[in-house]
Amino acid sequence: MIRLTTHLLALLLLLAAAGCAATEDTNNHPSPAEASDDAQIYAAAIREIHAITPSRGLVYLVTTTEDYTIFDAPTAPSRLILADLQEAITAELADEPYQLIWIEAFDDASFDPANWRDVEGWTIAEGDGMIITLGNIHPQDDGSVQLSFFMTCAQMCGIGKNFVLERYNGVWRVTGSVGPVIAS
Repeated sequence: MIRLTTHLLALLLLLAAAGCAATEDTNNHPSPAEASDDAQIYAAAIREIHAITPSRGLVYLVTTTEDYTIFDAPTAPSRLILADLQEAITAELADEPYQLIWIEAFDDASFDPANWRDVEGWTIAEGDGMIITLGNIHPQDDGSVQLSFFMTCAQMCGIGKNFVLERYNGVWRVTGSVGPVIAS
């Protein structure tokens, strides 16, 4: 009887563990609240980046994050910005005057072959675009987040830095930057 009870208890524990594992999010997707925050954070960063060079009508966004260690920023492995987060970011930026185009890699942007030059000289199609590679969102102990990025617009035009974003009255805003800035 004790042996049967022990086996039943072990079986129940295994089933309970399997049930817990089945409900655990093993794909590392953010919860809906986190996804909303992530979309707002990325949108605030994109708005700020666009403000640096506001004449750009096309904004290409690379779908894989890349943390840049040169900015003294926190780092984490690159991750894919999933379709639902892409849609949420696009919705956050729907009132902006530029067009967002999601691309898998930097080279997927549309370059203008008429403006291709020998020494790393090129322009993005229509001559009025930028390519942004966003970093991961890194929460800080004080409630702020850090997010590095690199933006390039043409030939030797580009900027990279590590933004600090904070939430005020429920809205995420870029409030500064940390570390060096790369600009050309």
